[in-house]
Amino acid sequence: MDRTIRNRQVGRARKLLNLKEPEEIKKGPNDVKRFMKRVTQTKSGEKATVEYVIDEAKIAEEEKYDSYYAVATNLLPMYMMLIIEHSIMEARHLMH
Repeated sequence: MDRTIRNRQVGRARKLLNLKEPEEIKKGPNDVKRFMKRVTQTKSGEKATVEYVIDEAKIAEEEKYDSYYAVATNLLPMYMMLIIEHSIMEARHLMH
């Protein structure tokens, strides 16, 4: 994922935390809610308080994959290598 896109999503997640109850927000694989973490706290014998915070660890994990794109395929490894080699040759051709 691109850093710019993620930073905008984190910004939207921060706004949602201030405006709405996070439990009411849908959560999908690319949804901004994935940057929110549910935290419960309790003192002995008391009812737990629930709050939502930005999950900095999740953001850091996604940052590791900036500029990488994953490909899933059911092709045999031999065919995958041909496609990768072709893509590299094409990219080199475009650079010159």
